[in-house]
Amino acid sequence: MMKASYERLSGTGTFAFQTPLGTNHAFQGTADRFLTTPRDGIRDLYGSAVATAWGFKLVAAYHVLESDKFDYRYGEEFDIELSRKLGQRYTLGLKYADYDADANATNLLRNGSSTVTADAQKFWFYAVARF
Repeated sequence: MMKASYERLSGTGTFAFQTPLGTNHAFQGTADRFLTTPRDGIRDLYGSAVATAWGFKLVAAYHVLESDKFDYRYGEEFDIELSRKLGQRYTLGLKYADYDADANATNLLRNGSSTVTADAQKFWFYAVARF
């Protein structure tokens, strides 16, 4: 299964739409570079694909992340996740995220040393038990 999506959280250049009780891990990429919406807002155009085989589930996603105000690019991110259910109650999984920040002058000037301007690669191993 494949899908394309678009998400926009507005920003005025001073203030931005915030979701303090939400999880952005499920949105704007798994590397968590955008847990706080930048003051210029964010536009996330992304595509994802899901495949299953031999009891494994593979999910891949690609994000193009841009500002809502001033129309400049924050960066791109590639995410991949492999998981497998073990019986009715357990799941094991592995995730990888690769965020490539754009070094354009506007991004560096507007966001300084925030997580938005820094590359990141992250791995996760997780286990889920349902009762």
